[in-house]
Amino acid sequence: PHAAHDRPLASGGMAARRLVAAGAGAGALYAAYRFTREGQLYLAAKPLLDLTDAETAHRAGIAVGSRPWLVRALGFADEGEDHPSLRTRVWDLDFRNPVGIAAGYDKHAESIAGLSVMGFGFVEIGSVTPEPQPGNPRPRVFRLKEDGAVINRYGFNSEGLAAAAPRVAAWRALRDAAPAPKPREVACVLGANLGKNKTSVSAEADYAEGVAAFGEDADYLVVNVSSRSEE
Repeated sequence: PHAAHDRPLASGGMAARRLVAAGAGAGALYAAYRFTREGQLYLAAKPLLDLTDAETAHRAGIAVGSRPWLVRALGFADEGEDHPSLRTRVWDLDFRNPVGIAAGYDKHAESIAGLSVMGFGFVEIGSVTPEPQPGNPRPRVFRLKEDGAVINRYGFNSEGLAAAAPRVAAWRALRDAAPAPKPREVACVLGANLGKNKTSVSAEADYAEGVAAFGEDADYLVVNVSSRSEE
């Protein structure tokens, strides 16, 4: 007879525990959201990144940037509207702001959408060489911690046009298909930086290949005529 009376109490206790667990989970999610939105997650992770070599940290940044949802989840997104005073028009191109990411960061056109979500007014990919080439041997990127800077001796490492050009074309297709106002993933101006292969016999031919590969999809092209990072 006692068991019959205990069942409702047991069921009620289970429901209460579930309610407490759900509340704790919601609180943890909100705390994580606040943590990332305030930039604390990066500050917490930075000491771990500093334990890695500079090139590995660079590749980690590219991995995050290649996933716009992760850029947002980590609190790196800039979803606000730029002030009208920042709008800039150059070469008949409209930049939402004049702050961009230069060539040398997204060398292989992997993170265009993520960098745009971060708020950059333009993204310049490359330098991209016609054929893949490894660049200088590692280590080739060095931190200057006291100066908050790095020394770049990559030496024109590139996955080549066959890898980078389809990524640029896919991003451009998304931007062309998106209605106005453009979503953040495709809101930036896109540049392509063209390089020549180290063993090339004709620099002109290499640059012409780059123009042919990116001319229809990039908003502007840059010809990199020299690189001090090459051995």
